[in-house]
Amino acid sequence: MVVVIRSLHLEAGSSRGLTATLDAAEAAEAHGNEHATLGSLGAFANQLRPQSGKALSEDHADLLAVLVAGL
Repeated sequence: MVVVIRSLHLEAGSSRGLTATLDAAEAAEAHGNEHATLGSLGAFANQLRPQSGKALSEDHADLLAVLVAGL
């Protein structure tokens, strides 16, 4: 997912915020903390909503939401 976000060429602040949340989910998963993993993925999904139609196109936000829901 981080590769997908970077491929969208977002503004640095938007990209950093989204990738940091995914990094937190990955770290939690590596430590076997399912609750924290799901919390971080939920936070990522919540970050998409206000950026849809702004920093992210609606199509890109929808795509990322589908991808995170499938994790």
